Amino acid sequence: MPLKIIPSTAKERKRYLLVKIESSDTIDRRDIENAILNSCLQFLGELGVAKAGIIVMSDTYNGKTVVVKTGHKFIDETKSAISLIKSIGNKKVRLSTVKVSGSILKLK
Repeated sequence: MPLKIIPSTAKERKRYLLVKIESSDTIDRRDIENAILNSCLQFLGELGVAKAGIIVMSDTYNGKTVVVKTGHKFIDETKSAISLIKSIGNKKVRLSTVKVSGSILKLK
């Protein structure tokens, strides 16, 4: 029996958040990813992160910005979790969401 194709109306709509990273020191890509995911886990819990489908798009990290993918119903919760990050390791950092879009190309 072949698998049924999911119609586009039944799929979760995704949004991309452009997150600006302000720090006096350079921060490693892996540290940023871990900090964002850990903050989301603390704020939303495992079930919330799974429902939101939060993914840090690591290939978009350029030292000053990174793109985070989330569900359209969880934009505010994801923004709040990201803004709670005050330091990564021993480095002070400030993360803020600059722009929200339905397409990665529109963020650049």
